[in-house]
Amino acid sequence: MLDTVLERLSGLGLLRAGGRQRTDATHVLAAVRAVNRMEFVGETMRAVLEALAATVPDWLADIARQHPAWEKRYGARCDSYRMPKGDHAREEWARTVGEDGFALLEAVYAPGTPWWLREIPAVQVLRTAWVQQYHRDGEGVRWREGKDLPPGRIRMLSPYDVQARYSVKRGAGWVGYKVHFSEVCEPGTPHVITNVATTDATVQDTEMTDQVHQSLQKRELLPAEHLVDCGYTSASLLVQARDDYQVNLLGPLRTDTSPQKRQAPEVAQEAFTIDWDTRRVTCPQGHTNAVWSAQRRNIRG
Repeated sequence: MLDTVLERLSGLGLLRAGGRQRTDATHVLAAVRAVNRMEFVGETMRAVLEALAATVPDWLADIARQHPAWEKRYGARCDSYRMPKGDHAREEWARTVGEDGFALLEAVYAPGTPWWLREIPAVQVLRTAWVQQYHRDGEGVRWREGKDLPPGRIRMLSPYDVQARYSVKRGAGWVGYKVHFSEVCEPGTPHVITNVATTDATVQDTEMTDQVHQSLQKRELLPAEHLVDCGYTSASLLVQARDDYQVNLLGPLRTDTSPQKRQAPEVAQEAFTIDWDTRRVTCPQGHTNAVWSAQRRNIRG
């Protein structure tokens, strides 16, 4: 639909390449509850039991008879009752839920069980979640902790939206996604959105700069000047935008956090004056460079 609108506006002469555009991102909340790890595994177990009860009630009834505590433990949503108090009690509860999940997975994957049960989405969610959240070895079942947990980019946070991720931007955390809007901001022309890109919440803005340029190039709507905040800039991206797309990427670079800046700020990068037109660099003591060599490294971020 967006492509159709942009084509129509271009045909009317209201939209063209060149000029000035801006891009920024905002967060999108997933339509799920934000829960802690204990609530997540409990609700994941409850969700798969609900799915199996609707799909294969007789098969599940046979399995549930071997685990009479499941009805009480997973009869209600896990965020509707209080979790056990105390670290030991909470660890014991999490371990019990882990054992229940592995028992159910063993039943699903047992010989003689209809193979298609394994393809039920809720079963696949349970299988992935248990790999991410638990260890199981000769010592039994236990929580993953610290570095044993998978990175946030792949870690599920809800059994009802398996693509939602947690991220923080400008001090605000959320579970869900991030959407990037590009918009014409040329004086005297309509402020039209030219590109929309949605990612999970963990994708950094710098990862999207080139993708936005590719999309605008495909639509033949690349701007001459592209205004962004520091999230979309880096030295290599500024050069890439100019060389690959003939776009002047305008935005502040990130604060210098290099060891050189911290340990010897008097000779940090910002202490040097660079005259790009004359290819001259002046150091803090007033000396200028003898050689100017254009180099490029493939660095993002």
